[in-house]
Formats: sequence, structure tokens, C-alpha cells
Amino acid sequence: MDILSNQGFLKNMFLKDPGTRHQTQIARQCFDLLELIVITVDPKGNITFINKGAGDILDYNDNNLLGKDFVGNLVPYNEQEKIRSYLTGFLNNKSCNTLNILTQLRASDNENRFIDAQFIKISDNHDNLLGTLVCGKDVTGHICRQHDLQNDIDLYRALLNKLPEINVFVFDKDLRFILTEGAEMKIAGFSKDDFLGKTVSEISDKRIKKIWTPLFYQAVRGEDAETEHNIGKNYYLIRVSPLRGIDNDIHYGLAVIRNITSEKKSEKSVPGPKTEIILKNEVSPKPYNLYHLKKMSGNDKAFVNKTIKLFIENSETAVRNFRQMLEEKKWKQIGETAHKILPSYRHLEVDTVIDKLVEIKTRTLIDHQTGEVSKLVEETIDEIEKVTTELQNEISE
Repeated sequence: MDILSNQGFLKNMFLKDPGTRHQTQIARQCFDLLELIVITVDPKGNITFINKGAGDILDYNDNNLLGKDFVGNLVPYNEQEKIRSYLTGFLNNKSCNTLNILTQLRASDNENRFIDAQFIKISDNHDNLLGTLVCGKDVTGHICRQHDLQNDIDLYRALLNKLPEINVFVFDKDLRFILTEGAEMKIAGFSKDDFLGKTVSEISDKRIKKIWTPLFYQAVRGEDAETEHNIGKNYYLIRVSPLRGIDNDIHYGLAVIRNITSEKKSEKSVPGPKTEIILKNEVSPKPYNLYHLKKMSGNDKAFVNKTIKLFIENSETAVRNFRQMLEEKKWKQIGETAHKILPSYRHLEVDTVIDKLVEIKTRTLIDHQTGEVSKLVEETIDEIEKVTTELQNEISE
């Protein structure tokens, strides 16, 4: 039985007759077994029940919330007016019994959790409102991964504006394309519509599908891989890598495709054995590691230089923003800036800055320890400036 779609069962949550107390207890015990947030709210908007799942996710004891206003106590302050408006419209609409929204609920430590929520209107046999059942799944981790991915996408798009010979594809664990960027696709006779939203198995070009599919599988398994192939008269180098989140789990794969036709022609025009540059991913004595960048570009100096310059520009902008926000005590914006620039520092493995950015994000958006954040931001600025100064020396002519 799907208890969330069974109105007769759900009514048990709101029965007050002493003779039905046993039914109510059974219903509540069932909801305690679900790994979901389940909260019941009376017609006045006050909480009458909060299940174990909600208590665990939000870190609340139900005794602290019973009888209190649902919106006022669990919805973040900046979302309260919107949620009250949604609920008022929902409860007044007699033709609508369910409302599905992505919302946020405030945990006991003031950290917001993203909830894929369903509001279910419960009425008696005479259509009198008994209350509202709020149930949902905690999707905070998924939302954070989406934000991290969007930061990666923004970085790639900025990079591709300066590197027209590069194509970038990001795909999920089902090998479905969620990002396709680069002007080189048009030269090769493709458009974004040939890839975006489709899986690699749905690519119309059977030869590319045969070459790319095993590579993409390697990426989502956590492996780096590469190969060369031609499309018409042009030759391409494709390199794939896993994209990991803060939790170090693999959520996406990255494919970077570069036109190497001119390099192939140069190889043919130069007699003698081919000289191959072999890169080794050794522990770098420097505060960053350019191995993955050089590998992705085939050690192309122009590509490496442009990427480093873009990294330095973005870092200098972040430093200016940090200083201004610090002066104005805009703690939330500081945390959001730290979150936004994290991906680029991960790409270059700048561990001294990564750790500080993660800590800034945690303290500003969760702990609100402003005194410690001020010191931490200053230390981060110093580290960023050291890294960018040293990176300047990496730019070769």
C-alpha cells in the first residue's frame, strides 16, 4: 500500500477521538519507519506531528516543535513569505489536493536543507479541512552537486570563449550529455542538438559512438582515458576524466576534444622518428599541480598559458570581492564567492587554498562565526596572491 496516496490512512494522523487513538498511533509508527520528512500541520498552520526521519534530518526533537507555527519555525526567513503565499493559495483551491515544490527547511543549527516536498491536503468525509501533511526527501546533496557542476560549467564556458579549437562535453553516470560547448562542433558538422540531452548511445554517427562509448564508461568508473580519431579530414584528440564532488564521489564525466590536425600535418612533414612528450603526475613542490591541465591540452603551451591567465584573472577578481565583502561584513556573499571559485582551485590542485575555501563556506553559511571568518579570509587572500604570483612565472612565450 502506498500510504502517501491513501486518504483513508492519512486521515488517521488527524483523528482526535479517543476511540481512534490506536489508529493514529499505528499511522505515526508507519511514518517513523520512512526515511522521509513527514510533518503534519493543522488548519491554523501549527505542527501536530514530526516523524523520526524529519527529526534526524533537521536535528530536532519533536517536543521542541509540536504546537508551533510550521512556516515560522522551520522555513528560512527569506522564504517564509513565499511559502505562506503558496500554502494559502493551495488550501483555498478546492480542486487541488497536492502541491509539489522544491523548498528549504531550517535545521536546528540554522543550516538550510533542500527538500523535494509534497504538501497533501487532508479532509474529512464532509470536505472539512483536517490539516496538511508535508512529506519529502532531503535532496541537499544533489542540489549542492548541481551548484558545483554549474560552477564547473561557467569555468569551461569562459575558457572556451578564448579557445575556439576546443570542445567540452560533460555527461552524467548514464552517459547523458548535460553540457556541450565549443565552436569546433560546427566545423566538424555537428550542433549542440546532436548531443545535449542525449546519451552517447543515441549519437547518430555510429563511428563516433563506437569510439566514445568505452571512453565515457572509463570516466564514470574513475579512470582517465584518451584516444585520437578523425572526423572527415580533421583529426581530434579526446581525453576523458571523472568529475568528483567535495565528497570525492564521481558524479559526472568530462570529455575534452581538441583539433590536432595541424600537429598531425607537422608530424608528416618532419622526417625521422616521432618524439613524444611524456608527462608524469609527480608530487609538485609548488602549491599547485599543472599535470592534469597539461595532459588535457596535450602539453599545448598556448592552451596552458590561456588557462593560467584566465585562472589568475578570476583569482584577482575574487580577491577584490573578498576584500570589499569583508569590509562590508557580507558573510553570506563571502561564502558564496568561496563556493564559486572552488572548482578552478580543484582543477589545479591548490590544496592550501581549497581547504580554506571549504572552511570559509562552512563557517559563513552554517556556523556564522564572523570573527574567525575575517581572519580566515585574510589568510586565504594571502595564499591566493602567493599562488597567482608564482603562476605568473609559468606563463611561457
